[in-house]
Amino acid sequence: MALLGEQRSGNIKGVRARQKINYDKSLIYFSPNTKQEDRRLIREVFNVYEKDNPSVYLGLPLLVRRSKIGAFRFIRDKVDKRINGLTKNILSFAGREVFLKLVTQALPTYVMSCCLLPDGVIEGIMTCIRAYWWSGKRASRG
Repeated sequence: MALLGEQRSGNIKGVRARQKINYDKSLIYFSPNTKQEDRRLIREVFNVYEKDNPSVYLGLPLLVRRSKIGAFRFIRDKVDKRINGLTKNILSFAGREVFLKLVTQALPTYVMSCCLLPDGVIEGIMTCIRAYWWSGKRASRG
């Protein structure tokens, strides 16, 4: 149980000497196939809590199951909420273009750098953009 001795001293391989693991904030997730006795032993050795169903970590879904579109739908919802939060009539079409580029490029960037988004999520974002772009009234001349 060399790992047990390293864990108690706080010097786990790969962790710098000045860094300490905060076990009060640490959680562990087990596969449903893990035996209860193994779970109990690992929880005792590392002194961490077990979480049954983790949902997100750093804004990303931890478990992506069959419905990948459903797992990443929150991105489309964020873009839609941000776009529709601004009154359409106060921006010119040039202002709308800048606003749309700003919102649609900034919000999904982090998630897209970590995961490949499903086509359905990207199409949902494009639908929100098109709906916002064409929803305003053009100013009539003369």
